[in-house]
Amino acid sequence: MSHPRSSAPTETQASDGITPERAALSASSPAHRAVEAAQIGTWEWRLATGGIAWSPQADTIFGLAPGDFPGTFEGFLSLVHPSDRPQLQAAIQTAIETRQPYHLDHRIITPGGIIRWVSCRGRAVLDADGHVAGMAGTTEDITRRKETELALVDLQETLEHRVRERTAGLEQAVRDLQEEIVRRRQTEAALKASEQRYHALYEHNPTMYFTLTPDGTVLSVNRFGAEELGYREDELVGQSVLAVFQAADHHIVLGQLIVCSQSPGRTFDWEIQKVRKGGQRLWVKERARAITGPDGSPIILIVCEDITEQRQTQELIRNRDQQLQATTQFLHTLVQESPLPIVSLDAEARVTSWNQAATKLFGWTEEEVLGRELPYVPPGQEAEADALWNHGTHHGIRGPLSLRRQRKDGKLLDLLLWPVFVEDPAGRLSTAVGLYVDQSDLRQAEDARLHSEERLRSFLNALDDLAFELDDRGTYLNVWTRNEATLLLPKQDIVGKTLTDIHGREAGEQYHQILTRALDSGQPETIEYALTLHGQLRHFSAILSRIPASTGTPSTVACIVRDITDRKQAELALHESKQAIRALLEATSASGLTLDQRIHSVLALGCHRFRLPIGLMTKAEGDQLVITHAWDPDRRFAPGMHLPLRQSYCGKTLTEAQPVAIDHAGQSEWRTHPGYQTLGLESYLGTKLVGEHQVFGTICFLGPAARLAPFTSAEKDFLLLMARWVSGELDRHKSEQALRISEERFEIAFRSSPHPVVITELATGRCIEVNDTALQLFGFQRHEAVGHTTIAIELWPKPDDRRRFVTQLLAHGTLRGVEFTFQTKDRRLRHCLVSSELIELNGTRCILAVGTDVTEKKEAEAALRESEERWQRFVADAPVGLVVVGADKHILSANKAFCALTGYSEQEVISHTYALYTHPDDLPKNLQLTDEFFAGQRQAYTDEKRYIRKNGDIIWVSDRASRLTVHGHDTPLLLAVVEDITDRKQALADRERISQDLHDNLLQSLYAVGMQLEAGRLLVEKAPRKSKQHVTQAIRQLNHLVLEVRQFITDLTRRTAPTQDFRVALNQLVASCSSETRTAPELDLDPTALTAVTPAIGEQLLSIAREALSNSVRHAGATHRAVSLTKTGGSIRLRVADDGKGFDPGRKRRRGHGLANMAARAGTIGAQFTLDSAPDRGTSITIDVPTGDPHAG
Repeated sequence: MSHPRSSAPTETQASDGITPERAALSASSPAHRAVEAAQIGTWEWRLATGGIAWSPQADTIFGLAPGDFPGTFEGFLSLVHPSDRPQLQAAIQTAIETRQPYHLDHRIITPGGIIRWVSCRGRAVLDADGHVAGMAGTTEDITRRKETELALVDLQETLEHRVRERTAGLEQAVRDLQEEIVRRRQTEAALKASEQRYHALYEHNPTMYFTLTPDGTVLSVNRFGAEELGYREDELVGQSVLAVFQAADHHIVLGQLIVCSQSPGRTFDWEIQKVRKGGQRLWVKERARAITGPDGSPIILIVCEDITEQRQTQELIRNRDQQLQATTQFLHTLVQESPLPIVSLDAEARVTSWNQAATKLFGWTEEEVLGRELPYVPPGQEAEADALWNHGTHHGIRGPLSLRRQRKDGKLLDLLLWPVFVEDPAGRLSTAVGLYVDQSDLRQAEDARLHSEERLRSFLNALDDLAFELDDRGTYLNVWTRNEATLLLPKQDIVGKTLTDIHGREAGEQYHQILTRALDSGQPETIEYALTLHGQLRHFSAILSRIPASTGTPSTVACIVRDITDRKQAELALHESKQAIRALLEATSASGLTLDQRIHSVLALGCHRFRLPIGLMTKAEGDQLVITHAWDPDRRFAPGMHLPLRQSYCGKTLTEAQPVAIDHAGQSEWRTHPGYQTLGLESYLGTKLVGEHQVFGTICFLGPAARLAPFTSAEKDFLLLMARWVSGELDRHKSEQALRISEERFEIAFRSSPHPVVITELATGRCIEVNDTALQLFGFQRHEAVGHTTIAIELWPKPDDRRRFVTQLLAHGTLRGVEFTFQTKDRRLRHCLVSSELIELNGTRCILAVGTDVTEKKEAEAALRESEERWQRFVADAPVGLVVVGADKHILSANKAFCALTGYSEQEVISHTYALYTHPDDLPKNLQLTDEFFAGQRQAYTDEKRYIRKNGDIIWVSDRASRLTVHGHDTPLLLAVVEDITDRKQALADRERISQDLHDNLLQSLYAVGMQLEAGRLLVEKAPRKSKQHVTQAIRQLNHLVLEVRQFITDLTRRTAPTQDFRVALNQLVASCSSETRTAPELDLDPTALTAVTPAIGEQLLSIAREALSNSVRHAGATHRAVSLTKTGGSIRLRVADDGKGFDPGRKRRRGHGLANMAARAGTIGAQFTLDSAPDRGTSITIDVPTGDPHAG
C-alpha cells in the first residue's frame, strides 16, 4: 500500500509531549467518555503529515506504555502480524479509493511478544473540498471472542491427536511385550536387583512421589512425600488426593488427571498449590505420566518438587524489576519533560543524555551532541572548563556555580549550574549530571488547547455499537449511533424518555439499579439483556460507567450497548459441545467398564446430544445389516437383529466418506428410499466406523419424528469424534495385552526427577547411578560419570569438601537443604542445596543425594541488591528536592536536597505531614490539591507556595506532584519535586516596588516643582518678588529631588527608612501645594498621634498624603483642602479632603497607579484604606492605622 510521506514532525512529536490529538482525546465530553467506558481505542491518520494519533485505550490494546507509540504508519504496521499486513493494507487502500468504511479482524503482536486479535474499523475523513484528508476509526481487543470461536476446533483436534497417540502407543506396547517375553528369563535376576535399588530410591529420596488412579485415589506415596505434607503414609493411601489441594483447585486437579490418563506414555508438567495437614500452603511443580497397570487400568505416576521459595523469589524479583523499570521510566520522563535543562556526561565528558529544555536553551539538538564533548564553551575558556571538570571528577563540587556559556547561534548565556557526580560500586566516576538555570530569561508555561469534538464524533461514527448518556433518574440525555436501524425508536423519540419507558417496568427498574450502582461506586457495571428487534430476538451487552461531575453539572452515566446475539449463539453451541465432549471423555475413561458397556454409554450420550431416541452400532454381513449394539428405550431394535442392507439408511452410509444426515425424510428425496418406506424413520445421522485396516460398520442415531432444525456442523463433527473413538477402541481390543510396569515405574521416578540425583558408594565415592538432570547440570555424559568417583571427575572443587559432606552425613544420618558448591565439567561453579540419606544397595552402603540448583537465585539476589543500592544513591544525590507522601498526607521519604531546602533532617520529617514546613496561609490550598489528587480528580499538579524553614526563614518553592506506584502499597503515592524559587519571587517584588516608588516619590516631587515654576511664571511681571520666592522654592525642591534620586538609587540594592522627621516633612509637603492663586491646605496635627508614628508608618503615610494632594491639585478644581492626623481609640487616622468636583467611585475609570498605590501602601502597614467621593461633593481619603507593631499578626 502506498501512502504520503512527509519530513514534518508528526503530531505525536510535539515539544510539550501533548499533541492536539491527544488533547482532544482527553476531552471530558460525554461522547468521549462513552467510548472510553467501552474500552475501545480510537485513532486518526493524517495523510498530509503521515502522523497517527490515538487514545490511551489504543496504547493499552497494543501493549504500549504511554508515549511509546512513534505516531507513524510504519510504527503501527510493525505491530500488525506479518501474515495479516497485506490484507490490512489492501482494505485501507480500498477504503481511501472508494470512501467506504472498512471492517477487518486481524492479529497484532505487542512489544512483549503477545499475539492478540483486534477488530479494526475505519473510514475516510474528507476536507472542506471533499478530498480525502485522512482516516479515523476504532480498534477493539477481540482476543477472547476469537479464542471462544476456535476453542471447539482446537479441543476436537486435541482429542483426535490423543486417539492417534493412544493407538500408536498400544502398537508399540505390543512390540515391546514380545521383546520382553524374549528377554524375560535373561533379565529376571537383574530385575530383582533393579527393583531393590529403585525401591530404595523411592522410599529414601527427599522428593515427593505419588501413584494415583485416574479419579485421584492414592495407591502409594513415599515416606518423604507423606512427611512433607504432615501425614503418615497410611493416612494418604486409599484416600482421594484432593485432600492435599485447595477446594477451588479440585476441578483443575481432576481435569489434569483425566488428560494425563488419556495420553499414556506422555509426561505432563504443571505448577499448583498443595495444602499441608496443618493448613499451610506450598507451591509444587508436578511431573506426571500415565502407564497401564497389570489389570489394564491406567495408573498415574507423579513426582512433586517444592518450589515455594523459588516462586517467592521470582515474584520478589519480578516486583522489584517492575518497580525499578517504572521508576526509571518515570525519572527518564521527568528529566525529558523538565522545564530546566538537564545534561548527563560519561566519565570521558561525552554527552549521554540531553533533554528538550537543553535543546531550547543551547540550540543544539540531542542528535548533534550525543557521544560528543559539550560544544558550548566560549573560545578562550577551554582551560577553565577543563579545570572545573577535573576538580569535580576528583574532588567533587557543589552548586550552584555561575558560568558563562555560548549558544549555537553565538549568543552568550549567564547560567547557574548544579552538578552531581555519580560513582559506580568500585568508586569510579560513571555519570555526571548537570542542571542549568538561565538567569537571563523567565520561562512562561503554555497550556495546550483542546481541540473541538468534531474529530471525536467521527470516531463514534465508526462504531457499530450504540452509545447513550443517561442521568441519575435513568432519563436518556444523548444518543449516538451510525445505524439507526439498530434502535427501537428514532433518536429524537428516545431522548427524554426513561429506562422504564423503553424497556418496560421490570427490566427498566433492574437496569436503573445497575445504573445507580455505577454512579455510586464509580466502577463500570455490565448488564446483558434480550429484546425483540424487527421480529427477531436479539441479545445485547451494555457497559455503564460514571461520567464525573463538572462545575455546575451533576454526574451522568455513559452506556455502550453492543449486539452480542452471534456471541451468545456461539457460546451456546460451544457449551453444548464442551458438555458433550466432557461426557464422552467420562464415558470412555470410566474405570471398571467393559468395552461393550462403554459403547452403550457412548450410544446413550449420542442420543442425548442429537435429541434422537435411538442409537445403533451395526456391521455388514453380506447383504444383511447386523445390529451389534443398541440404545432403544422402546426396544424396537436390539443387538443381533438382522435387516436387509438395502432397506436401511446404513447401506448408503457405508458408501459415503462423510456423515449422512436426514432432517425430514418425508419432505426430501429420501421419501422414496426402501428404508423410509419400510421403517418410516424421519430423522437419521450416521457415519461409518473405519479402523486401521478395516471398516467395522456404522454408528448411527435415528428417530420417527422430523428434526426442527437441520443437523449442525458441530453435531456432525461430534459424531465423527465418537466414531474415531469407537474405531480406536475396536482396534485396541484386538491387540491389547497385559504389560509389566514395575521397572518402568521406578525408572520414571528416577529419570523424571526435576532435581539432580546421584547415588555413590559411601566408602569410595564411586558413582553407581546419575539421573539426566544431574548430567545436564554438570555437563557430563553418562559414561563419563557412572563408574568413576566424584573426586576423579572433579565434581568437588576441593577434596576436603566431600570429606566434610560425608562427616556431616555420618553424624546426623540425613541432611536436609545444606548448601555445597560443586564444579561442572567446564569448571564452572554451581551452588546447590543438598538433601542426602544413607541407603543400602546389594549389601553396599551408599549415599543417595538430591540437589536443588540455587546458582541463578543467588546471582539474581546479588543483582537485585546492587540495583536497589544504585537507585537509592541516585535518589539521595538528585539535585532537586524529592519527597514521597502517602494517602494519609504523611511523609514516607525525603532526599538530601529536600532536607537541605527545609533545614530538617529526614528523620525529622518522616511521619509528619507537610504542615510541618508549609506556610499557614498556603496550607488550605495545598490540602485541597492533595485531596483532589488522592481522590483521582488530578493525575498531577504544580503549585507555588511558601515554606517556613526550621530556622524560621520563609522561602518560595515550586512543588510539582505526580503519581507513583510502589510495590507493597495498595494505593498510589504522591511524588513531589520541589525547587527553591525565592530569588525569582523577590525579583518580581522588587520590580513592582521600583515602579511604585517612581510614581509616588519622584514623579510627585517633579509635579510639585512644576507647580512652583508655573506660579513664578504667572507673577514674573505683576509681582517679581513673589515670583522670585516661587522660583527659589522650586530650586530648593529640585535640590531635594536630587537627594531623593540618589537615595532611590541606593534603595535599589538596600531599602532604608526615611531619616527626616514626619511632622517637618508633612509641613513641607503642605507648604509646597500653595501658590499665588491657590492657598495652602489646612493642616491639623494631634501631638499624641505624632508620638505613635514610627519611621516605617511615617514613610507610607507621607507617600499617601503626597499622592492624594497631587491628585486634588491636578484634577479636583477645589478651593479648600485639609490634612489632619488624629488618634481615635486604638488607631492613628490620616485624612486628606477637598471640596472639589468629586467623582463616582463605582464608575469605570482610566487605569492608573494613584488609588491602587495608596491602597497598597496602606496594606503594607496593616492600615484600612477608605475612599469617599461623589460628583460635586468633593473627595476624602482616610487611612486608619492600628497602634503597635504594624507587622504583627
